[in-house]
Amino acid sequence: MCELSHTIIEEREESMISIRSDSKPTFRIAHFLKPSLTLTQDPDLLLPPLPTPTPTKPTIRDVKNLPLNVLYRGRRNPQRNWKEWVYSMQSKHQSTWKKAGIYDAIWSSTYQVLRHNELVLGIADRWCSETNSFIFPWAEATITLEDMMVLGGFSVLGSSVKKPIKTKDMLEIEDSLIRIHRRLSPARHYVWMEFFMGSGHKLEHEAFLSLWLSRYVFPTSLYDNVGKHLFPIAICLARGTRMALAPAVLATIYRDLRLLKEKIDAIRVRTIKYKGDSFALDLWAPFQLVQLWIWERFPRLRPIQNIIKRGEPRVARWHKVKRGNIEKARLVMDSARDSFLWRPYAAVLTNWLSPKFYRNKEEWVLVGPNMDKEIESFALCMRACELVGLECIEQYLPHRVAMQFGMDQDIPICVPRFNLSHQTAWRNYCRPISDQKVYIPHRLFESDVTTRYMNWWKKSMLPQTYAVKGSTKQPRLQTTMPESSKRRKDAGDVVKERNFKHPDMFDKYRSARFRRVSDGKPSSGTETTLPDSSKRHKEAGDVVKERNFKHPEMFDKNRSARFRRVSDGKPRSGTETTLPENSKRHNEAGDVVKERNFKHLEKFEKKSTRFIRVSEGRPSSGAQSQYLASLNARGRIVREEKLPVLSKVVGGSQRATEVANDRGTKFSVKSVVTIKVHDEEPRSHSIASMSKQDLEVRISKLEKELAELKEEYNNRLGKRLKVQSSPVP
Repeated sequence: MCELSHTIIEEREESMISIRSDSKPTFRIAHFLKPSLTLTQDPDLLLPPLPTPTPTKPTIRDVKNLPLNVLYRGRRNPQRNWKEWVYSMQSKHQSTWKKAGIYDAIWSSTYQVLRHNELVLGIADRWCSETNSFIFPWAEATITLEDMMVLGGFSVLGSSVKKPIKTKDMLEIEDSLIRIHRRLSPARHYVWMEFFMGSGHKLEHEAFLSLWLSRYVFPTSLYDNVGKHLFPIAICLARGTRMALAPAVLATIYRDLRLLKEKIDAIRVRTIKYKGDSFALDLWAPFQLVQLWIWERFPRLRPIQNIIKRGEPRVARWHKVKRGNIEKARLVMDSARDSFLWRPYAAVLTNWLSPKFYRNKEEWVLVGPNMDKEIESFALCMRACELVGLECIEQYLPHRVAMQFGMDQDIPICVPRFNLSHQTAWRNYCRPISDQKVYIPHRLFESDVTTRYMNWWKKSMLPQTYAVKGSTKQPRLQTTMPESSKRRKDAGDVVKERNFKHPDMFDKYRSARFRRVSDGKPSSGTETTLPDSSKRHKEAGDVVKERNFKHPEMFDKNRSARFRRVSDGKPRSGTETTLPENSKRHNEAGDVVKERNFKHLEKFEKKSTRFIRVSEGRPSSGAQSQYLASLNARGRIVREEKLPVLSKVVGGSQRATEVANDRGTKFSVKSVVTIKVHDEEPRSHSIASMSKQDLEVRISKLEKELAELKEEYNNRLGKRLKVQSSPVP
C-alpha cells in the first residue's frame, strides 16, 4: 500500500500491447493514472478473487434462476404531470439550475427507462466489493464519476451533501417546509405535488427540488414520502449553490451492488442445502444508471435506441426503448473483449452536445483558478478518492480502469482508506489538484496496457480459469445400478449411461436404455431383459429389442407390443410377435401376428382386421384376412368392398351413390363405406389348401352377388332421391 499522491497523471515510456488482440508490443510514450506500479516495485500482486466458481455439486448456475426477488425501489418512473411541473419551473429557474449543475439531471428525471433486471443481475454477479469494480475474464471495468456526469447529469464539483445550513434565512425556510410536511403528514409524493404545483407558493421551488431529490436522486426507506432530511440540500440548490451529487449517488450504487453480490453468493451456497427457499432484497440506489451503463458499453446487449433531439440529455436515447430478447447475457459480457466500448461518450452522437473534455486532439491543460469547470470535473473523475454519500462512504479507484478515460493501463496498486468519518472522507475527496497540467487525450485514442500488466493479469486469472473449468467438466463413467433397482436382474451387470447424468434417474419411471451384458462386456444392439412384472414377458430369457419407447411403463397391455419373441436368444426376421394371452383375437396358442399400421394393441379390435393368421409359424401370402372368431365358427368368408359416400343429404342423413339422379345433381365423394359380402357355403378346408380352380369359382360367385347387391342398392337409393326431389302439391 502506497501513500496517497495528489498528482493524477504520469507520463513515461513503456512497452505497450493491445488488450484486444495478441499483437506485438511497441515501445512508446504512455500516460497512466496514479498510483501505479513503478519500475522499482515488485509486481508480485494479485487481484482480488473472481466471483466464486460454480461448485461441482448440482446447483443454480444462472443468476436469473436464483430464488431471489430484488425490489429496485430507487428506480422511479416520472409522475403524472411531473413533466408539466418541470416546464413550469424551468421558465423561472433555468439559470439557477445551470449554476447549481442540476439542469440536465432534472430533465433526465422526465424520461423513463424500461427495466431489464436480468442484465443488472448478470453484471452484479461480476462485482468485486474489494475494488468496487466488475471483474471480467478479459479486463476490469466499473461505473465512474464520468458516467454519473453524462448519464445522470449530476455534478462532480460543489459542496458535500452532508454540509450543514448556516445562514438564518435558510434555517427559516427549512422550518417552514417542516411545518408544511407535518400538516400534510404523511407527505406522499402526489400529495406534495398537488399542494405546491401551480400554487404560486413562495416555497414552491424548494418544494419542487425536495420532491425531485426524494423520488429520483436519494430514495429512502420512507417509500413514496418526501424526506425532511433532504430539505437542506434542496434549499442550497434553490439558491444556486453547486452540490456534489455525483459522488453521493455513485456511493449508493456501489453500496447496493455490494449488497446484491453478497446476497447472490449467500443464496448460491444456501440453495444447495435448503432447496425451495426464496429470498427478497430491497435496493434504493438508482439502478437505471447501471442498466444504461451496460447498454452504452456492450453493443450486443443494447436495444434499438432513439434519435436525440437538440438540447435533450443523453438519457433520451433510451427513453421507453423496448429491451432486446437477450439470452445468456453473462456469456456475452464474458466474451466482450473485442466489442466492449471503453469510451462510448467520446464518439460523436447526433444532436448531443458532448462535454469539452472530449476533444479532437490531445492536449495538456493548465491547472489553476481559471480552469474550465468541465475540465476540472474530468480531472476529479480520474483521481482515486472517497465517495461521500448520505448514509455511506465508498472507495473510488479509477486508476484500475484507466482505459475508460483514454489513458493507458499499468498494474494498479492499493490505495489507503480515509473513511473514519464523513468529514475525513470529504477532505480526501476535495483535496486540491497538485498537477501543473492535466492531460486530455484524443477522443478516438485507443488505449493499451503494459506488457507486464498483461502478464500479471493472465497470471492472476489462471487459477480462476482452472477452478471454473474443473467445476463444470464431468467425465462420463460406466456405473453399476443400485441394488434397489428392479431392472438389475443379475449380480455384476454393467449399466452404461446414455442420456442421463445422475444415477437417481435410473428408477422404474425413467428410461430403460441400458445394456444387459455378460462378463463385463456389452453385447451388440440395445437388447434388454424386460421386467419380470411385465405380462408380455412370457418365457424366461426372452430378449426384447427396444424400438421407439424410452420408458418401461410404456410396455403394458395398452401400449405397443413392438418387441420380438425369439428362441435360443436370436430374433427372427420381420416383426413377428406373440399377442397377449388375454387377447380375444389370440385364438390359438403360438399364432404369430404381423403388425401393419397399428402401433397400439387397443387398435386390434372389431374395427380393424388387418392381421394375418398363419399356420406353422409362417405368414400366408396375399392380403386375405381372418375375421372375427364368431364368423370363423360359422365358416363364412368376409371380403371388404369400399364404396364412395356422397355429400348429398337425403332424409336428414348422409346417403351414398355412384351416379347422379335424373336431374343431374352433382355429388362429391366425402368418405368410404364398407360392404361386407359373406359366402354362404361352409368352409370345409382352409383357403391356403384350396386349388386355383376352386378359388376362381368362388370369386366369380361372390362378384355376381356383389353386382346384384349394388344394383338393388342403387335402385332403392334412386327412388328415394326422386321422392325427395319431387315438388309438393
